[in-house]
Amino acid sequence: YQYDSVEMCAADGTCSITCPISIDTGSVMKQLRHQQATPAPEKIALTTAEKWNVVEKLARAGVISANKVGNKPLEIGANLARNVISPDLLPTVPGPLPKGASRLPQTPREGAGAVYFPACINRIFGRPAGSAAATVDLPRAVVELGRRSGQPVGIPEDVVGDCCGTPWSSKGYAEGFAYQARKIIRDLWEWSDHGELPIIVDAASCTHGLLDNVPHVLEGEDEEKWKQLRILDVVEWLRDEVVEHLPIVHGMGKIAVHPTCSTHHMGISDDLVALADLCGEAKVPAGAMCCGTAGDRALLHPELVESATREERASLSAEYFDAYVSDNRTCEMGLEMIAGRSYDSIAVLLERASRPVVTP
Repeated sequence: YQYDSVEMCAADGTCSITCPISIDTGSVMKQLRHQQATPAPEKIALTTAEKWNVVEKLARAGVISANKVGNKPLEIGANLARNVISPDLLPTVPGPLPKGASRLPQTPREGAGAVYFPACINRIFGRPAGSAAATVDLPRAVVELGRRSGQPVGIPEDVVGDCCGTPWSSKGYAEGFAYQARKIIRDLWEWSDHGELPIIVDAASCTHGLLDNVPHVLEGEDEEKWKQLRILDVVEWLRDEVVEHLPIVHGMGKIAVHPTCSTHHMGISDDLVALADLCGEAKVPAGAMCCGTAGDRALLHPELVESATREERASLSAEYFDAYVSDNRTCEMGLEMIAGRSYDSIAVLLERASRPVVTP
């Protein structure tokens, strides 16, 4: 039961969508994980939350170094260490790692119509390993789309170290989650001029976490601040503010779209598909449900992702696609590692499709 239920649960709550009485088994598994967390790991988790700016920089540097070493030696070394210590603590490398993220683009605050919060996963991991050379990192794509459409965005200068708290929440580490939840809301409050500017988040699970999980641990002034913030997923921003002013000049062919658990929860999966359809012919492959990546499951328990994507992988193999898109970096990573397809954010696809034609 510990392995089959507690460890293997993606804890994304997708089961509640199809359940006739909306039972969220993922929430139960989070409670069990919290009950199993002893004071020592809780303390480590809190320290990690408090020093997340350092952890984030080290993680990015580690990804850059891992790309230089190569995937096979890294996988062998990781698996040897997992056998000695624990497969629940140390990650493996079941497929090609994305490249390390580039430095965030500089954006002037003056004139920005929205605050852009690049999720920490997108500040650590960059382009997929198999992406086209012309592809840019997601933060650059979002900034460029804002510029082209006349809807400029501003990235806070002190964004490094902020997180939606989902990595702690999903593992049942209550203190670390509460620390990051309070920190991110206070920072969003300042960055948005006390709620005046909307906030764009570029990873669906982070958007969903800020809207659905964070409020449960807020009190007093922090709760009041959260209520006054307007938090948008990048799909909503693209749908409402960008595509109307964005000429599509390049057809991207046939596009496989993977709606995520969080886009289903937020009711924007159809919008994700519609945005992809503007760039070509979009299709959700049969069997495209929860990919099982759940943040770090692809690195800790790739067998979960392999099982969860079995039908989707069969559909992808049976049909040719020119591009693959989603709305969450970890899901895209899991699909690339296990399904062998280079998935990118919908914003990256739109940036390529709307890139001005350069005449010689």
